[in-house]
Amino acid sequence: MEISKHIKELLFFYDCVIIPDFGGLVANYHSADINISQNSFRPPKKDILFNKNLIYNDGLLINHIASNEKISYSEAKNITAECVQNIIDKLENGENIIFDEIGIFYFDKTQNLLFEPELSTNFLIDSFGLSSFQFPAINNDLNTRIETHFKNKDAVKKIITNKTTKRILISIPIIAALSLIPLNPDFLKKTNINFSSFNPVNNVAQETISTNTPQQKIKISSVLDENTDKRTALFYGKTNETKNNKSLVNNKKYFLIVGSFENLLNAKNLTQKLINEGFKPEILNSSNKYRVSIDCFDNKKSALKKLSQLKNADNKSAWLLSK
Repeated sequence: MEISKHIKELLFFYDCVIIPDFGGLVANYHSADINISQNSFRPPKKDILFNKNLIYNDGLLINHIASNEKISYSEAKNITAECVQNIIDKLENGENIIFDEIGIFYFDKTQNLLFEPELSTNFLIDSFGLSSFQFPAINNDLNTRIETHFKNKDAVKKIITNKTTKRILISIPIIAALSLIPLNPDFLKKTNINFSSFNPVNNVAQETISTNTPQQKIKISSVLDENTDKRTALFYGKTNETKNNKSLVNNKKYFLIVGSFENLLNAKNLTQKLINEGFKPEILNSSNKYRVSIDCFDNKKSALKKLSQLKNADNKSAWLLSK
């Protein structure tokens, strides 16, 4: 039995898979990479490394083999030990051991065990469907033309920079308007001009106080309250209710995907089929794909457990999407 296929399946969901008495394959996250000199883009991925010191059996690989091969734990343990011994014998005879889509193991001249990963496989589930590509070089001629066009333009001059000058310019029309008023003491009384009426709130309050009818008296505080927009008042602040309306938590979801399509009609056909089988599917629009989910979890561990059950039920193409 080849254990490499079981190791490959586990590397999609775990960052470390230990081969008992041989070593551990460790996955390290590598962010997306843009190479300007080569005009290329590579999506985020997992880099697979080998640590020969990780030989203690943690049960992950053997449990996976027992579950997928429908055998007991002890049988899976014996089979794994035989496979490991066979690998060591071949390495000592100078042969290279190839794990499909994972990498190659071999001994160097000083009998040191080395590992070369296979770079074509991306074990990061979040990058499913993404691939490397090259893009055309960016032409900087437009930036050069824009810079040349504005290079010889004069800077915009500041017309008014002094605060005192601003105040003088504002005061000139006010002084001119006041000079037109005759210097007659009775003029203001005859024309009934009230300078305080420039404030509409004071005008309403004064008219209210001067009314002699008791039934029409209104308190100044109520007039101010009715005529003042609380959102423009001096001491207005946001209420606790407004602050509490902000979303503070964004929980991560894990979806069990059983189909991924570019055509929405195909996704709907699979959804209807799953409904007839008793599932409650959901169509997700992710990375320009229509993905059909049959279940959703808040906990990654629960999602992986359900995924393992689906794979055991002949749903080998099911995979996990996190959002």
